[in-house]
Amino acid sequence: FLSRALPTALEEAAKVDSHYREGLPLGCLSLLGEQHRPNTTPSANVSRRAARDTFLTKMKSLIRGLTAHAEAAADSAGDFLGAQFVARQLPALSCPGEKMRGPDPADFEGTERKLFVRWVAPGAVRVVVETRPGHLP
Repeated sequence: FLSRALPTALEEAAKVDSHYREGLPLGCLSLLGEQHRPNTTPSANVSRRAARDTFLTKMKSLIRGLTAHAEAAADSAGDFLGAQFVARQLPALSCPGEKMRGPDPADFEGTERKLFVRWVAPGAVRVVVETRPGHLP
């Protein structure tokens, strides 16, 4: 869930706050990684440790700021996961030559007749509206 929600929250935050669009500070790769993790010896470079702490403090602040966009991100992730769940409930596609398991939807195009669908698992039904930019849902 979070792997779907966090990128959405980050995109929303970047739209309104320029801090989320900033690049990494120069030299940050000389501060980060297992090789540069601060040790407890007193001979450790104090300025590097301070720069690392400043970077980590800013990163933590940006992560905390994402909570303001959590609701929209949760809704977006929920819609995606719901649509994915519904798609998994649909019957498998028929192979060429296999007899179709119901009426052909093409027979109902351009007529007044309605095609009714019975779900294999009625509990899996969820209203999903897909939108495309420039088109109304």
